[in-house]
Amino acid sequence: MDISKLRKKHKESKEKPESEKAEERSEESEVQEEPEEELKEELEELAEDIEEDLEAEAEAEERAEEKVRAAAAEKREAVPPVTTPPKPSGSTTDEEPEKVDSDELIELVTFTLASEYYAFRVTEVDEVLRPQYVAMVPRSANFIVGVTSLRGKIIPVMDLRKRINVAGEAGEASNIVILKGVGKGVIGVLVDRTQDVIKVPPGDIKLPPSHLVDSEARFLEGVTTQDDKFISIISLDELLEFNAYAEEL
Repeated sequence: MDISKLRKKHKESKEKPESEKAEERSEESEVQEEPEEELKEELEELAEDIEEDLEAEAEAEERAEEKVRAAAAEKREAVPPVTTPPKPSGSTTDEEPEKVDSDELIELVTFTLASEYYAFRVTEVDEVLRPQYVAMVPRSANFIVGVTSLRGKIIPVMDLRKRINVAGEAGEASNIVILKGVGKGVIGVLVDRTQDVIKVPPGDIKLPPSHLVDSEARFLEGVTTQDDKFISIISLDELLEFNAYAEEL
C-alpha cells in the first residue's frame, strides 16, 4: 500500500468543510437504514401471507367437516330404522311366559290326608303344632276331637278327615294346624302331615271337578297342581259352618 496516498487522503478529509462531512455521514446512515426498512417490510408481508394461509386452511377444514356431516345425515336417512315384525296371532314360537307379579301370587300351606294333598291359604293359618293333649268334650259333633290349650287359651280341635269325609286308610295325625276363624275364633285341625308352602298364580286355581257331589265339593274352594300333584284347596268358611255341640249341619 502506498503510504503517501493514504496521507494525502487523510489530509484532504481534514481539509473538507464540516457541511460536506455532515452530508457524507447522512448518506452513510441512509445507506445503513435502507436495508433495515426493507427487511421490516418483507417481514410484515410474510406475516400477512402466513395469516392468509391459516385463514384459508381453516375455511377448507370447515367446509370438509360440513361435507362429512351432510354425508352422515344422508346415510342415516337412507337406512330405515330396524323394527321387530309383529308375531302372527296364535304363534307360540319364542313367546316369553307371561310374568306374574309376586304380589298377586297366592301362598298355600299344603298337607296330606290319606295320601291325598290338600291346602289352606297362608293368610288363614296362624301356626302349625305338634300333636298335644286334647280333652274330650261330651255331646260334641263327631268330627270334634275335643279341646286343647294354646298359650292359656282353650280352642276346639277338629278331625279334618271326618269333617270333609276323606276316604282311605287312616293315618296317625302328626300336626295340628291352627286356623284363623274370622269372627268365630281360632280352631285347630288334625292333619296327617304338613308338607310345604307353595305359591301359585290365581289363574292356576280351577273350580272343583264337576263329578263331585255337593257334600264333597262344598268344602273345596278350588284345585291346583304342583309338581304333578293334585292339590285340593279347602274353603275355611265352609269348614267352620257347624255347631260344635250338635250334629253336623
